[in-house]
Amino acid sequence: MPVNISYGDNVRIARTSETERLGIADLVGNVYDETHPSLTNLEVIGELRLDYALNVYFDSLDKSYWLAPQLLEFVNHAPGTEVHVHGSPFKSVHQRDGSWKKIPVNPEGGSEHAMVSVPKTAVMLLLIVAAFSILSLALGAPYLETLLPGGLPMGNALAAVGLCAAAGAAVGLSARRTALRRVSVASLIGAIAWLPASIALAGNLNLNFHGGDGTAWLVLSVAISAAVLCSLTWALAASLLAKHRRTGSA
Repeated sequence: MPVNISYGDNVRIARTSETERLGIADLVGNVYDETHPSLTNLEVIGELRLDYALNVYFDSLDKSYWLAPQLLEFVNHAPGTEVHVHGSPFKSVHQRDGSWKKIPVNPEGGSEHAMVSVPKTAVMLLLIVAAFSILSLALGAPYLETLLPGGLPMGNALAAVGLCAAAGAAVGLSARRTALRRVSVASLIGAIAWLPASIALAGNLNLNFHGGDGTAWLVLSVAISAAVLCSLTWALAASLLAKHRRTGSA
């Protein structure tokens, strides 16, 4: 009876001209994620017979690929794989039959190699900071014009902090060694660079622009904001989906 391959399973990659070219033919990897390519516009290896693809991570390559399901051969359910949400008193452990069993976390803090570790308190704090910054800017709060030591307006500082907080939350929510983590880290780097780049373009802390510099700054700001928003939305959706799968399997 065919096994329904899902998150956390070990799989072997079928040998095709494309998988041979990439050096992953016959390799065994672990399923880290799933997606609908029509929504995410990701590059998928293999013919898409359905609007469904799986992300497989290869430990020997330290790299992952999105593959069509027919290229994957089930190996096992990777029994013993642990998933722990930081701060939770329980962790989910993958069983031989593919189910996830919730067991108490070692109170003495023994070694754990979790596939995903999400610091809930830190992520929640970052989301609150991001929401506060966005609301302050959207409502035109009076304190936005307050000058900080050095002459930087509070509004410019809050815009930078909001971008960094939102991008940081995406990083905290994303699983290690996935495309989502790489995209989230890239958006965080862009968010950190936004204020120094803006000041460099404007030549002043108030971000008053002249001529083409203003257009360049607008394009830069829109691009970084869009990247941060997309990575955070993707991370939240992936986190909710993973939680739903673990709850359904428990």
